[in-house]
Amino acid sequence: MRKSLMFFLELAIMCAYPVISVAQNEGDVSEEDVFFYKRPSLDLVYVESGDFPNKNYVDASWNNYMKINFPSQYNKHGANISTVDLDDIVITDKELIEAGYLKDTIKGKLNVKMSSRNIRPIKADSSMALVLPPDDTLMGLKIAKFIHQKKIANRIVKRWFSIDSTQTVLDTNEMGKNLKLLNERGNYNNNEDKNVSMKSAMKKNFDAIIKDASLEMLPFTFITFTNFSFIENEPVAAAVRNVSKLSATVFYKNATKDGPNILAQKAYELALFTADKLYEATKDGYTLKSTTWLYRLKWDKNCNDLMFEEVWKNPGLIETTDAFKLDLVDCQNNQSLVLISGNKSQKSIINLNMFRNMDNVFAKLQKKNEVFRVMTKLDDYSALTPPVASMEPPVKVLDKGIIVSDVGTKEGVVAGMTFNIYDKEKSINIGTVQAIAGKVWDNADYSGTEDDALYYEPQVDKDGNLITKTYFKGKIKNPSDNLVLVYIAAPKNSDVTARIGTKEGVEAGDVFEVFDFRCRKDGRIDTIVSGRITATKDMIWDNQYYGSPEEIKEEFANLATEDKVEIKESKNTDKKDVPNVQLKKRDKNGLRVVRTTFKGKVNPGKALYIRSAKY
Repeated sequence: MRKSLMFFLELAIMCAYPVISVAQNEGDVSEEDVFFYKRPSLDLVYVESGDFPNKNYVDASWNNYMKINFPSQYNKHGANISTVDLDDIVITDKELIEAGYLKDTIKGKLNVKMSSRNIRPIKADSSMALVLPPDDTLMGLKIAKFIHQKKIANRIVKRWFSIDSTQTVLDTNEMGKNLKLLNERGNYNNNEDKNVSMKSAMKKNFDAIIKDASLEMLPFTFITFTNFSFIENEPVAAAVRNVSKLSATVFYKNATKDGPNILAQKAYELALFTADKLYEATKDGYTLKSTTWLYRLKWDKNCNDLMFEEVWKNPGLIETTDAFKLDLVDCQNNQSLVLISGNKSQKSIINLNMFRNMDNVFAKLQKKNEVFRVMTKLDDYSALTPPVASMEPPVKVLDKGIIVSDVGTKEGVVAGMTFNIYDKEKSINIGTVQAIAGKVWDNADYSGTEDDALYYEPQVDKDGNLITKTYFKGKIKNPSDNLVLVYIAAPKNSDVTARIGTKEGVEAGDVFEVFDFRCRKDGRIDTIVSGRITATKDMIWDNQYYGSPEEIKEEFANLATEDKVEIKESKNTDKKDVPNVQLKKRDKNGLRVVRTTFKGKVNPGKALYIRSAKY
């Protein structure tokens, strides 16, 4: 199959429509040319709206989301468009008609009065009204007009090339100001041990590579506009109840205008009873509603040529040209029920629900739009080694070839890992041991998980005993009191895992395709679909936001005990006023689930990536 330079760069940003091929000759691929994928770029914009209950908390929660929970699988583009106020954007009747509105009417005073749609009366007695677009649609029209008026696409392109108003010509140096960001993101990889540059990978014709890089990377630049409303449930519930009762009353009067009607009477009473019950069930708390519009930078060869042939010589064109545009990809609505807790502050609850709400929005957008999906690197356990080859904590020998040591996941130990037992005094190996599954001490401090040890159950073995050391088994001769562990090899059989979880919408049984990307010496790329894997039940990483470490510590102060029985008793208490949070279970080996496990086989020792195939 044809493999081009453009294909290489398309893959380099996790192209949404990859051409799949099979490597014809593995000998063409060198070790230093192993391919690393590149991420899409994304900006998030907060759309200001009118006042509503707790707006200050909602605004603050958005700022927190941007600081600590920005979608980690995207580059934060940084076009400096953080918030927009659409109050000055007016949609004219002409624009509404062009958008397909102001055509439908509602007739009759009662119909006009009971309509839940946005309407504009066109008769003095309100017997006829024009149907207006829903609020979200109207805001979407305002956003589109704002994008056009403020040339948001131009600002996004301007950020890609770091153009400022003082430049009269752009810098063509590969590491200069105007190519720096393109270079950095082209060089990005998800492997901390290597940095394979776009230039060194191709080794020639850098100017052509840069132009092709922009042609393939810029189309995967996205921007979202999100608007929130925080609605008190009681007025809405009361309005629904009142409309239901009014409808029931109208029905009852029409059914009994010629005399009593027993069936109508019973139906009327049931309708009133149901309306009251529904009101009682829905009146408490608030509803956090969000609407997110996803736009994508439209970038083709014409835009690319304009950039490098005209804007490069005359940077001022970036402010005036109409060639750069954004295309609307999708619009998603999401809402969360917010129940105010006596044990948790309003601010904390709104913060939690904001984060959950946005995570759900991005999961939906990825599910519906292939172009917006991302890839995740699989963990490579074949290359797994502890931070140090020799671990000094004391080794204690128990009966029947069992030893224990004060090491664990923090030191990189996993079940099945093999070690020599080294006698430091005699300078000899006296045996070989393996870490026992279910007996590896989970002492790691996993960054980015909001101090998740605080809300996991205590680690215990199958007999209910707390695990505070790691257990090993093997054959040992003439043990002494001066023994250390010396790493030999990783486990022969390891789980297939990746750092992706519930935040990204992963569910048990979800199928993921496994991709192996290879860059050949001639610049061509082979994309090998090496198989499919399935997310394992009860082994999915719960990486949702549960609050700051301080909030978690406060909330679970009464559960922070090393006694497993007390923990279980605490879990069974009535905690309805603490929504969305509960102690998490550990995996079958007693470890915290900080990555998702998949069923299936993959080729070890390669840079493999997965993308959901469930959509």
